[in-house]
Amino acid sequence: MSAVAPREIAAGAAPEVVLQWAYATFPRVVIVASFQAESSVLIEMASQIRGDMNVLTLDTGRLPQATYDMIDSVRDRYGIEVDVVSPDAGEIADMVRVHGVNLFYQS
Repeated sequence: MSAVAPREIAAGAAPEVVLQWAYATFPRVVIVASFQAESSVLIEMASQIRGDMNVLTLDTGRLPQATYDMIDSVRDRYGIEVDVVSPDAGEIADMVRVHGVNLFYQS
């Protein structure tokens, strides 16, 4: 895939313009969301452009309940599925056994 954004996009176009261009250019756009303010705004913008948007999130196993509640709210509000991707539990257990439960503080 060698598509490059047009000059007006690269020059700082409005987010809605960038999303419209992305949906017109790439057939399988996915919004990766943390369900904080920024990704929530992108989801709202995308819903105005394309109602059947794809949204994906990473469940690290350490998300606060508020994030799960927000995922459910987004599903209900927009009538979409949110793909929740989780790391392999066995690989996580091995990694924690070797490096400790807070290994990400050491990176």
